[in-house]
Amino acid sequence: MSQPAVQASPRALMCAAIDENAAILSSYLPAHVTPARFIALATRAVLDNPDLWDCSSASVLKALAAAAASGLPIDGKMSSLIVRKSKHGKPVAVWDPSYRGMVYL
Repeated sequence: MSQPAVQASPRALMCAAIDENAAILSSYLPAHVTPARFIALATRAVLDNPDLWDCSSASVLKALAAAAASGLPIDGKMSSLIVRKSKHGKPVAVWDPSYRGMVYL
């Protein structure tokens, strides 16, 4: 008997996309940010926001690349990932630096 195909949850797919692209995201980081910390914060940001699970993994990775290039942590204080509604299908993930993060830069 064949077993039914197990479909991964959107949460697991998004975390897998971050893990698969960790080297690319790490290449954007400034020298003072460790890749392990950034990937941990990125994964935590995605796990804590279920609205991001509806976004395409490409838009989440694009938002994470912008966050990595800035060097700001995605901790909800310096910057965060937010979801914007799209006129054309899936919602889009956007990196949003806070006022505190902009002052820090």
